[in-house]
Amino acid sequence: MHEADGLGAHPTKRAVIHCYNCMVNPDLMSSKAKFWASIPVSPWILEVVERGFEIILIENFKLPHPLRIRRMSNRLLDFVHEEVGKLLEAGVVVETINPIVCSPLQVADNGKKLRLILDLSALKKGIETPRFRLEDWRAVWPFLEKANYAATFDFKSGYHHIKIADPSSDLLAFSLEELAAAGVTVAEEKSFWSPSEQFTWLGIKCDLVTKSIRLTESREVSLGNQLATMKKSKAPTILDRQKLSGFISSMSIVEKCESVQRQRHLAATVARVTSDNPKKQHLQVSMSQSEFFEVEFWERKLKNGDLVRSINEEQFDPTWYLYTDASAEGMGAVLKNSRKETVWQASKIGDVSFRKESSALRELRAVEFATRTMREQIRGAISIHSDSQAAVSVLKKGSMKLELHKVAERVWDSVEQIRPARFLWIPREENTEADATSREFDTDDWGVQDWAFEWAQKRWSRVKCDLFASERNAKHSVYFSRYPEPTSSGTDAFDHFTCAANG
Repeated sequence: MHEADGLGAHPTKRAVIHCYNCMVNPDLMSSKAKFWASIPVSPWILEVVERGFEIILIENFKLPHPLRIRRMSNRLLDFVHEEVGKLLEAGVVVETINPIVCSPLQVADNGKKLRLILDLSALKKGIETPRFRLEDWRAVWPFLEKANYAATFDFKSGYHHIKIADPSSDLLAFSLEELAAAGVTVAEEKSFWSPSEQFTWLGIKCDLVTKSIRLTESREVSLGNQLATMKKSKAPTILDRQKLSGFISSMSIVEKCESVQRQRHLAATVARVTSDNPKKQHLQVSMSQSEFFEVEFWERKLKNGDLVRSINEEQFDPTWYLYTDASAEGMGAVLKNSRKETVWQASKIGDVSFRKESSALRELRAVEFATRTMREQIRGAISIHSDSQAAVSVLKKGSMKLELHKVAERVWDSVEQIRPARFLWIPREENTEADATSREFDTDDWGVQDWAFEWAQKRWSRVKCDLFASERNAKHSVYFSRYPEPTSSGTDAFDHFTCAANG
């Protein structure tokens, strides 16, 4: 066999190493077989414990061309020798002769620490890999409310959990020369064995005294740097957007739905530009106003120290219940108090394009109409109901369809003034009042079209109030209606001529 690339200037005899076992003691897993047999587990698990995991390749899959170690500097080569020595001493690899070497060794450097990696990207194309989710903060969350102390630990070379079956061990072989000896131990500097009221895990700080979680200081600094990069550049790269979107998504345990809602414009730009060529990562694209607003949103939250979540979240007890619906002709809304008494209802006829819009967009416009109307009038927890699952999904997570997403953003802005709020789907039969309201309109409630009103103001100066108006057709924030309405300044316009004249 030839010398591995990048290891020296002349041929030399070398040892070939392949992964054989994942534990310090090669028979450790097998010795525990009796324990696993004593509990109800599938035969496949017992087989893996006793014989090791067998890698099954897709039929007729051709193994990748033999690869050895990637070219790297002497500094990295020293690290490779040291790490392989540790694996040797731990017993997770053994020396062998003439294995199938189809995956190269390489070193990953994230600026903080080096990691030795066996690049299996070519080999994995021949394996049908099942999808599964690793445990994260969502798995831990239910236990935190009653927890008072916690301890954490971290392993060095913590990937070696399962023995690899002998027939498959050659598939994970790699080549190297002159191995040194070392040891594999727990990473003490990253472990906290003594139970503590504060701990850090997966980039999140948890305080069991204040019952809160937040990003670590280093992650907050990283977020600030990425936001600054985006604002500083008039045309950030697609890669800049991908990094920021990925970072925001990783904050979901802290920011919940907002980690998805408030990055849709960034993600949409990435999707649009890379749809025909995924390699356009370094292409610079001018930042849209909507993207700028998303960056400013996260910058504001970071500056105000709002990237924090309470573990003991208060039980949601609504003061208001809002029901909305949309028909082909218009929109309707019904507002009820905590006693489920109707305190307000309204409808609005859609414009000429309303009927042509998708049902999801019409339903979103109904919520927008209601929340925009009520945002100056009510305060307190509000439960917003719609019988459109699509609309509720967009209101919770946003949408890559920007026409829908922009309506949702306006709803969120209105809800921020009322807050807190929750969006809930209800069956159509439980939304009959809003449905009826969306189909009932006052045909005598005439109004002046916007273009005519603007022309009149330019011709005869600005008006100070709107007499004989309603909430649906008022052209001024100060108006007088026929019947009492939440946003009107009074009823019976004939009693308010003097007030109107005085502005």
